[in-house]
Amino acid sequence: MNKKTGTFLLVFTLLSQILPAQSKWSLGLQAGRTQLVGYTGISYEQIPEFEAQGHGGVNILIYGKFNIYKKASIFAGGGINNLVSGMKFQGKRGRNIGTKGVTPQYFIGFDYDLPFGVSGFGLMPRLTFGMTGSNAIRRNGFNYLNEQGEFPIIGWWIRDEHSGDIEDRQIYVRELKIFASDYKFIYQIRHEMNVYKRFGPHQISLSAIWAFAPDRDYYREEYRYLEFKGNRHTAYHRFGGHYTALLAGYEFRF
Repeated sequence: MNKKTGTFLLVFTLLSQILPAQSKWSLGLQAGRTQLVGYTGISYEQIPEFEAQGHGGVNILIYGKFNIYKKASIFAGGGINNLVSGMKFQGKRGRNIGTKGVTPQYFIGFDYDLPFGVSGFGLMPRLTFGMTGSNAIRRNGFNYLNEQGEFPIIGWWIRDEHSGDIEDRQIYVRELKIFASDYKFIYQIRHEMNVYKRFGPHQISLSAIWAFAPDRDYYREEYRYLEFKGNRHTAYHRFGGHYTALLAGYEFRF
């Protein structure tokens, strides 16, 4: 065996060992919308249908993944997320005054591949531990007091077709106090079901996500004095940092 042949065989042997290891690595991108989950508490003289409801916010993730054993992989990454609180009243929706703007998010997780034979389609359940930045931190302890009641939350005016009388169906804030998390990040356990189509090293997917925040409130509003149709009411809305999301994804395996 000459020197050139020996060198070639050595390089080939090393590449045969390295390339399978490299093929275990993937790089992925997911993007879509987050929907913050709200809770409406029972309060004194509650206004029917005045409910806490989260709004859609952008959610973008970039991650790296490594296949550790057969169909099991670990992944980690980061991106941006937007937790937007709001309310709904008789079908109409409005945003709250305390939460807006994208914040960073970081995560690490585990997934398991469940392919549908050799079709290229499959399911991939994922469990992720992560954190999302709070965009409401500066609102903690915010008080609003307006004795004139000139700040309506949501609603409209209705004119009677027969008499021409106008009925005011707007909700007016007279006293409001906001409590927001003092922490810069909200921690979440994220459950995800990913449906994918794989072709060669490429993979496209659609993911449904439920993220549970176990340890702290994200944002809470106590409407201590509301005026609706001339009567006094109160309301209590809470957002614990839980959210749902629908994300489209692309992944490339090296």
